[in-house]
Order: sequence, then C-alpha cells, then structure tokens
Amino acid sequence: MVLSKLVLSIVSLLFVSMAPGVAFANDYRFCFKYANTTVDGNVGEDYYKTSNRWKARGAKIKVYRHTGASSQIVYDGYAGRSSGCRNITTPVSGGQESFSILMYPQARVHRLSSGNYVYVKAKSPNVSEQQAWVTHTQALSPGTTWGVNSAPSAVARLMAVADFAVYRWFREDTGFPANEGFTVWMENDNCQNASNQNYACASASTVWVPTLELRTRRKFLIGHEIGHLMYQKFYGAAGYPWRCEGDASEYAKCKFHGPAASQSHALQMKVPNSCALSEGFAHFFSTDVFNAHSSTAYFDYYKETYPGKVNVETGPTGGATAYMENECASADDGWSTELDWLRVFWAYHTDSQTNGSKPSHGVIVEHMKDAHNLMNSQTSPDRYYNAYEAMMDSGSSTSARRARFQNRAERNGADH
Repeated sequence: MVLSKLVLSIVSLLFVSMAPGVAFANDYRFCFKYANTTVDGNVGEDYYKTSNRWKARGAKIKVYRHTGASSQIVYDGYAGRSSGCRNITTPVSGGQESFSILMYPQARVHRLSSGNYVYVKAKSPNVSEQQAWVTHTQALSPGTTWGVNSAPSAVARLMAVADFAVYRWFREDTGFPANEGFTVWMENDNCQNASNQNYACASASTVWVPTLELRTRRKFLIGHEIGHLMYQKFYGAAGYPWRCEGDASEYAKCKFHGPAASQSHALQMKVPNSCALSEGFAHFFSTDVFNAHSSTAYFDYYKETYPGKVNVETGPTGGATAYMENECASADDGWSTELDWLRVFWAYHTDSQTNGSKPSHGVIVEHMKDAHNLMNSQTSPDRYYNAYEAMMDSGSSTSARRARFQNRAERNGADH
C-alpha cells in the first residue's frame, strides 16, 4: 500500500513537471519597428509627429533558435496586428538562448473575413519583399522583451507609412466594403504609369514613390497615393472618370505653383470637379489616418510651397470658408478645387451629427462609386459631367445622407 502511494506520487509529480507552461519552457517577447523619419510632422497631429520608430504592425517575421551547431525555426508568421510584437515559448528551462530574428518588408495588417487579409508589401530595385530584410542575432535570458528595428531606408519608410495608414483606416472603421483579401504594393521607384516619370502615383495594385525630393519621407504624399489605391481596389478599376486640366484664365492663387510644368493639378488649383472629387478623396484619406477626429486636423501639402500646411477645419482663408469662391476669379459650375473637396469629405465624415449621422468609410466609398458609375454612364461629350450633381444623385445616398452631404458641400463651396 505504501509502495503504491509512492509510485502514484512520482507519476503525479512527473505529470505536473511536464505539463505545458509549468516547466521546461522559456518565454520571450519580440517587438518590431520600422525606422522612419518624416519631413511633414506637424503640431496638432495625433499620430507620429516626431517619432522615428513606427510599430511594424503585422510584420512578417521568422525566429530561429540556435542549439550548438544546429538551428530550428521556433516561429514563422506575423507580429501582432496592433502591437507589432510576438510572444514565443521555447521547450527548455533556464539559461540564455541564442536567436536569429528575421523581418521581411511585408505585413498582414487587417483581417477582412476568415482567411482573407489585407497585406502591405514593399520593394525597390534592390530589395525584394521575399528577402530577409532585417537579420538580428542575440543571446537572451528568459522573460526578455527584445526590440528589433529595421535600418533606415526608403523601403522602411514606405512600409512604416503604408502599414500604419491601412491599419488606421480599418481600425477606425470596419465598414469598408471589401470581403476578398488584397495587397497594397509599395515600390520605391519612379511612377510606372506615365513614361517612367519621377513622381509618385498609384494604380489598382501598386503605389510608386521615388526617393527624389524626399518623397519617401512625406507621409501625407504616401498616404494620398494609398488613398487612390484603396478606392480603386473597392471600385474595381482605375477607370473612373476624371480630368484635371486647369483654367488658364484664373488668378495665380488658383493655378499650379510647382516647378514641373507637367504637373496637371494641385491642391488649390481650379479644376473640373471630377478631378477635385477624386484628388480630394485621396487627400481626405491621408488626413483621416493621421489625425484623430477630436482635435484640429492638419494636412501638409507636398507638391509646392503654397498653401503648405492646411488646417482642414478652417482652411487657408480662415473659418469655414470655400477656397474657389473666395480666392479664384470665378466659381463656375462643374469646377472646384481639391482643397474644397478635401474639406467636404472631412466635414461629411467627422462633423457632429447635424444633418444625419456620420458616414462610415464604407458609406463614403459606396457614395463615390455610385457617383462615378453615373458619370461613366454618360456618353461623350458629357462623360465628365458635374461630379457634385452625381454625388447628389447617387443611388446610395438616402435623403438624410444627401442633406448632410449637401450641407457640407455648400459650406465648403463644392456645390458648383
């Protein structure tokens, strides 16, 4: 009887000792960040005003544990989509262990539905998204939290901004109408859509950002191009109607002021409102992801020095004013400015509940899609008919939503 009890006690002790998480296990936490210093961090913003280390949310990682001359993979997957960290447990107890931690220029940022994710991937002529972009070897004691940072580079900057922008867009508002997973490709290279010109642009799958003139350090520029891509992903193509030639008879304040004559549009430039709608939405996307709705919102323009940093709540002319109506020679039907439409979208999305509830990102892009479909249904020469009227006639616009949109458009001078 005594022997039986002794055997039972030994067996019970062995069972407890070998239970997962009780013994023979070391716990570690690895946290990943991108090196990114921007030139357009502004007072009044809420996100990444001055920080040069941005969380690598959902970063693709691989961790090797070294034992003598051999190595084994202890984790192959993604960092946390919110924290940028990953907890790892090894099957030993006590003592230092040696690890090699690999980080790739790609991230799984948001889950749309089971098995469907939104990814961000970046590359350059010299860096592939499949390459182990960061490799760090370190001996660590159990219980350690270890930070793994990328080196400064153009690809790191693109990953930092795109990762955060996509994360914020979905984090704030889960109503974006997309069920199938997709990838936001970021490429550090000249625009491939226009004879290899050296400025940033977006297609339905890729955002190109060259290093020239600090473009990879401008988060509002990168965010703007991602905004184009996100809408194109939802719309299904880049073929929605727009044209952006300016009015040659306008005052200087309503013309392009940049150094390149080939640039066809600008924030304050008087353009057909089909252009102002599309470009204004991309400006809104960039403003929305870098500013909380409870404080003054800033958008730092990147093409030229005028108007520069814009307080989206008040505009460059002060108060709730309309740029075209106040600064241009005339306010013609079918014309507007990107700045006015940026402020329309911001007010439509973030203002108080007056004139209906605040529309989600999903509602806004549905509203735009219906308007673009109406515009696409027009035959030449009326193909690019009035974008404001198309937004007002949009089939997705309920009477309350239409009243809210109309109020914000009238207040910001986009009702032409």
